Amino acid sequence: MAFGPQHLDLTQIHLVHDDESIELSGAVHGEELQDIQLHATRIDLSYLQQLFYLPDVIGGRATFQMQLTGTRAEPRFESALTVQPQRRSGFLSRSSTTR
Repeated sequence: MAFGPQHLDLTQIHLVHDDESIELSGAVHGEELQDIQLHATRIDLSYLQQLFYLPDVIGGRATFQMQLTGTRAEPRFESALTVQPQRRSGFLSRSSTTR
Protein backbone atom coordinates (compact mmCIF):
# COMPACT_ATOMS: atom_id res chain seq x y z
CA MET A 1 0.00 0.00 0.00
CA ALA A 2 1.24 3.47 -0.88
CA PHE A 3 -0.40 6.83 -0.33
CA GLY A 4 0.29 10.49 -0.76
CA PRO A 5 -1.48 13.69 -1.75
CA GLN A 6 -4.43 12.80 -3.97
CA HIS A 7 -3.55 9.09 -4.35
CA LEU A 8 -3.88 5.73 -2.63
CA ASP A 9 -2.48 2.56 -4.18
CA LEU A 10 -3.65 -0.83 -2.87
CA THR A 11 -1.21 -3.33 -4.33
CA GLN A 12 -2.67 -6.80 -3.81
CA ILE A 13 -3.27 -6.85 -0.06
CA HIS A 14 -3.96 -10.51 0.79
CA LEU A 15 -4.94 -11.86 4.23
CA VAL A 16 -5.42 -15.60 4.85
CA HIS A 17 -6.58 -17.67 7.81
CA ASP A 18 -7.32 -21.40 7.40
CA ASP A 19 -9.59 -21.57 4.34
CA GLU A 20 -10.76 -17.94 4.66
CA SER A 21 -9.15 -15.14 2.66
CA ILE A 22 -9.58 -11.43 1.98
CA GLU A 23 -7.89 -9.73 -0.97
CA LEU A 24 -7.93 -6.01 -1.78
CA SER A 25 -6.44 -4.22 -4.80
CA GLY A 26 -6.88 -1.06 -6.85
CA ALA A 27 -6.14 2.63 -6.54
CA VAL A 28 -7.61 6.09 -6.04
CA HIS A 29 -5.82 8.81 -8.02
CA GLY A 30 -7.38 12.21 -7.52
CA GLU A 31 -11.04 11.78 -8.40
CA GLU A 32 -10.54 8.47 -10.26
CA LEU A 33 -11.42 5.11 -8.70
CA GLN A 34 -9.13 2.69 -10.51
CA ASP A 35 -10.57 -0.82 -10.42
CA ILE A 36 -10.82 -1.23 -6.66
CA GLN A 37 -11.60 -4.88 -5.97
CA LEU A 38 -12.40 -6.76 -2.78
CA HIS A 39 -12.65 -10.56 -2.69
CA ALA A 40 -13.60 -12.29 0.56
CA THR A 41 -13.69 -16.08 0.33
CA ARG A 42 -15.32 -18.63 2.69
CA ILE A 43 -15.75 -16.15 5.56
CA ASP A 44 -17.25 -17.81 8.64
CA LEU A 45 -20.47 -15.93 9.47
CA SER A 46 -20.75 -17.21 13.04
CA TYR A 47 -18.67 -14.26 14.33
CA LEU A 48 -21.00 -11.72 12.68
CA GLN A 49 -23.98 -13.69 13.95
CA GLN A 50 -22.76 -13.30 17.53
CA LEU A 51 -21.57 -9.69 17.09
CA PHE A 52 -24.91 -8.42 15.72
CA TYR A 53 -27.20 -10.89 17.55
CA LEU A 54 -28.46 -12.29 14.25
CA PRO A 55 -30.87 -15.25 14.16
CA ASP A 56 -29.57 -18.81 13.78
CA VAL A 57 -30.62 -18.88 10.13
CA ILE A 58 -27.73 -16.45 9.43
CA GLY A 59 -24.73 -18.74 9.51
CA GLY A 60 -22.38 -20.79 7.43
CA ARG A 61 -19.81 -19.28 5.10
CA ALA A 62 -19.93 -16.36 2.67
CA THR A 63 -17.99 -15.44 -0.45
CA PHE A 64 -18.17 -11.80 -1.52
CA GLN A 65 -16.77 -9.98 -4.55
CA MET A 66 -16.92 -6.23 -5.08
CA GLN A 67 -15.61 -3.91 -7.80
CA LEU A 68 -15.59 -0.12 -7.59
CA THR A 69 -14.73 2.03 -10.64
CA GLY A 70 -15.59 5.47 -12.03
CA THR A 71 -15.03 8.66 -10.09
CA ARG A 72 -15.64 9.69 -6.51
CA ALA A 73 -18.52 11.87 -7.75
CA GLU A 74 -19.98 9.09 -9.96
CA PRO A 75 -18.84 5.70 -8.68
CA ARG A 76 -19.84 2.40 -10.30
CA PHE A 77 -20.30 -0.46 -7.85
CA GLU A 78 -20.77 -4.14 -8.68
CA SER A 79 -20.95 -6.96 -6.17
CA ALA A 80 -21.82 -10.61 -5.77
CA LEU A 81 -22.53 -12.52 -2.56
CA THR A 82 -22.86 -16.27 -2.13
CA VAL A 83 -23.80 -17.80 1.22
CA GLN A 84 -23.31 -21.48 2.00
CA PRO A 85 -25.41 -22.22 5.08
CA GLN A 86 -24.27 -24.66 7.69
CA ARG A 87 -25.29 -28.18 6.76
CA ARG A 88 -28.88 -28.46 7.90
CA SER A 89 -31.65 -30.25 6.08
CA GLY A 90 -33.96 -27.98 4.13
CA PHE A 91 -31.45 -25.16 3.56
CA LEU A 92 -30.01 -24.28 0.17
CA SER A 93 -27.15 -22.05 -0.90
CA ARG A 94 -28.15 -18.42 -1.45
CA SER A 95 -26.65 -16.11 -4.06
CA SER A 96 -27.12 -12.42 -4.85
CA THR A 97 -25.63 -9.96 -7.34
CA THR A 98 -25.86 -6.14 -7.24
CA ARG A 99 -24.99 -3.60 -9.92
